[in-house]
Amino acid sequence: MGDERINVCYGIADTKGTYSKFAGTSICSLLENTTGSVTVHLIHDNKMPERNIRNFQKLVRQYDQEIIFHDISERWGYIWERIRNRLPGLAGSRCTVGMFYRLCI
Repeated sequence: MGDERINVCYGIADTKGTYSKFAGTSICSLLENTTGSVTVHLIHDNKMPERNIRNFQKLVRQYDQEIIFHDISERWGYIWERIRNRLPGLAGSRCTVGMFYRLCI
């Protein structure tokens, strides 16, 4: 086998910027323990703080790997809103837009 690229995807909705540190820890562990070429795909919405995007880029660059950001708010955000409107019980549940993004993967 040749040098096949490993693609790993994360789905994050992080308006407060607090969940990114957990994703960053996971990405760091992935890159520390993988010898092959890795592309990290990060699915997010337009509410992700710019500083978190820069931190992800810096982290992945340290390992000479690639990260691609996919802002899916325009394409998928309206679907999440329609689901929440049809299932009002979701608002108080543990279902989040981040979970929805991971289901879209």
